[in-house]
Amino acid sequence: MALAAAVVVRGPSGRAFVRADSARQILAASPISRVPNSRLGMALVAGRVVSVVELGAASGALLLCDFAGEPVAFSGLDIERVGLFETDAHGANVDGERLPELVLGDLVTAALGAEMGATVDESE
Repeated sequence: MALAAAVVVRGPSGRAFVRADSARQILAASPISRVPNSRLGMALVAGRVVSVVELGAASGALLLCDFAGEPVAFSGLDIERVGLFETDAHGANVDGERLPELVLGDLVTAALGAEMGATVDESE
């Protein structure tokens, strides 16, 4: 197992982790404007409008991540802790519990309307 820096979060699907190379900042939640007909919102973060994927009820924090070279914030996550964790292909070992990696691409695709055929390429 290798050590990886990560943020441990709790969301509607339970506990998971986000690698630190994707997670950029943990911020106090700011007002989110809804985008019609999607689960996507927008918020002003440090003077810049960023997309927000709302995963659940507001938790008071936004997790700002880098996705395909663009900032994307995730709301509805409780930030539990940040640190170095043993990881492998199956997840991260946190306090004896195996946590899955939060797949940002899947969350963004769902927010953009994957049910209508939208897909997101993380390599852009």
